[in-house]
Amino acid sequence: IKKKENSRVEMSREFSVVPFKELKKVYGQRPWQEIGRGGSSTVFRINLDEQIVCAKRANGEKYCIQFEKEVSYLQVLNGAGGAPVPLCMSKKPTCLVMTYKGDKCFDDFLDESSPIKCLCALFKLTIRLNEIHRKGVLHGDLKMDNIMIQNESHPYNFIVNIVDFGLAQRLGEKRRIYRIKSPHYPPESHCAGKASESFDVFSLGMIILQVYEMIENKGCSEELKYLAMAMMQNSLKKRPNLSFVMESLLEILEKYSESHEEDYGEDSEESSEEDSAESSEEDHGESSEEDPGESSEEDHGESSEEDPGESSEEDPGESSEEDPGESSEEDPGESSEEDPGESSEEDPGESSEEDPGESSEEDPGESSEEDPGESSVEVPVEEVAEAKEKVAEIVSTQKSPLWLRITHGLCTLPRQIYDFFDVVPL
Repeated sequence: IKKKENSRVEMSREFSVVPFKELKKVYGQRPWQEIGRGGSSTVFRINLDEQIVCAKRANGEKYCIQFEKEVSYLQVLNGAGGAPVPLCMSKKPTCLVMTYKGDKCFDDFLDESSPIKCLCALFKLTIRLNEIHRKGVLHGDLKMDNIMIQNESHPYNFIVNIVDFGLAQRLGEKRRIYRIKSPHYPPESHCAGKASESFDVFSLGMIILQVYEMIENKGCSEELKYLAMAMMQNSLKKRPNLSFVMESLLEILEKYSESHEEDYGEDSEESSEEDSAESSEEDHGESSEEDPGESSEEDHGESSEEDPGESSEEDPGESSEEDPGESSEEDPGESSEEDPGESSEEDPGESSEEDPGESSEEDPGESSEEDPGESSVEVPVEEVAEAKEKVAEIVSTQKSPLWLRITHGLCTLPRQIYDFFDVVPL
């Protein structure tokens, strides 16, 4: 009894528990809008002047201890995985006020989204779950109803949040025995054991399988179904870890994006207009910025490089030579007059700057700037292949093959998708 009392006292020092009357004074100025109801609690949305908060009220005092445990896990997570941050709690009745994480459920979001957006959401969801596991917490009840979406209208920058940590546990402790049967619970949920990440991996596999069934007829690869089946194996040891799941989802997403580029939509093109402009300047604007020798020729004779056949008419330097013989533009006389002029002006410039430079000087410079696809693929692919052979060792000590592919620019999706790895390194 003393241990329980001490644990509650420690929790109360970190998290303020106030009477329900005081809670209502602060958060009861506006009406509470019910947004969800479960067996143990009812969830409300409260629109305050400065922010929107969420109130979770227990359906009985027997759930008070469960609420206290949930608060402790939310404090450990501190927003990791999109978990809400507890603000205030009351007893008799038991009510928990938290930050608001959106009222758009995951299943409703998927119904309104394109297949490529659904795959992107699965990828983000896996990253969020990895954040929770890195904090040493097992969610224990991962399903579509416990996943909320914010900024859902944006093609890439929508936010995936995992909520409802009422059944959460510490990784490595004695696993809770579930009395209720659910397709999202793995077989080991009904027997004793230790809480491990594979429990949530099974639940995530069920969600991936549900998403596959939704987009199966829209060109989605069967690799997504095989991945879900691998995650839902009865044996805990045979289930893949989240690092493998993230890499597999990213590969499936890249393959789908290459074959269904039009599915990105106009909104995505507008949102990534700045990124595409920057990439076009870096990749396709090399003739004006990277090659000073050619830039001087382009400024005074752009048409001489693009249209050699029309350079005789547009360039002022060549017009003095070709005007007397305009009628012989296609005659052999043109070769006798234009070729020497062009060979003396263009050929030496190109041969002295481009041809020798490509073989001796420009290869090292241009290989890193002008041809990123060819030059960067040679070395990183070998590193990825070596990393895949030692996935378990690399994930535990260094970085995963997925991280190597991102850092070396081998991924083809929009940059917004990879921005998560700046915050959540594997």
